[in-house]
Amino acid sequence: CRGLENGLARTPPMGWSSWNAFGRDFNESVFYGTADAMVSNGMRDAGYEYINVDGGWWEGVDTGHIVRNATGHMTWDRQKYPKGSTTSTVAASSTGTTRTPASRRATETGPCPKASS
Repeated sequence: CRGLENGLARTPPMGWSSWNAFGRDFNESVFYGTADAMVSNGMRDAGYEYINVDGGWWEGVDTGHIVRNATGHMTWDRQKYPKGSTTSTVAASSTGTTRTPASRRATETGPCPKASS
């Protein structure tokens, strides 16, 4: 069985997630350092493209009350990300990586509810 020779999906989507190393303590400074490290240690050239900013990026994470904008989207924590999300996206692109924030549709942070039987 062979894949199509069209240049797409030569590797699975690969990236690095902030959660295991930093939990909710991930911030803008660590993000930029991570993007630079992915380039300098060869991860980007090996196919690692994505930096998944998982948990703790949204405003209200420390209080358990998620702050949403007028369209209902979660807002970036300006204390942790003073330059905002657009700047980190541009910075990631300049290193050849892609910023991917994790999000939740829930109205509060915390564990997911148990499924009913």
